[in-house]
Amino acid sequence: MTFEVLEREILSRIGNHECEETIRDMVCRSESAFEAISQVTSRGTNFEAFRIFVKVRVAHLEALWKEYIKPRWARLRMNLYCGKQRAFANFFNHLSTLKEDKTQRLEVAYGEGRWLTQKGYTPVPTTRTY
Repeated sequence: MTFEVLEREILSRIGNHECEETIRDMVCRSESAFEAISQVTSRGTNFEAFRIFVKVRVAHLEALWKEYIKPRWARLRMNLYCGKQRAFANFFNHLSTLKEDKTQRLEVAYGEGRWLTQKGYTPVPTTRTY
């Protein structure tokens, strides 16, 4: 299985199409604030562009928070999180069925490595699953 398969599974499990439509409907209500913010960016090295971004963001901060504190945004974020977790679990369950020897344990390490403890040692990922 590749990353594309996992991504496709995540999107299908969280009902990506329904979420997009719901978000689009919500954004239409605060369209002027979102439209203004979408015209500027915080990326790049131009300090003047960043200052413009901050000014626009501060000007529309109240409208953004008025929309984002509604329970439906929390519900959408939670649905996205749960969908990703389900897809992640299904992906590793599928990997564990591919093991040739059933007595072996599947461990997938991910995350950042820690600091070097001794000279010549290479840090390894410290988080595991399954």
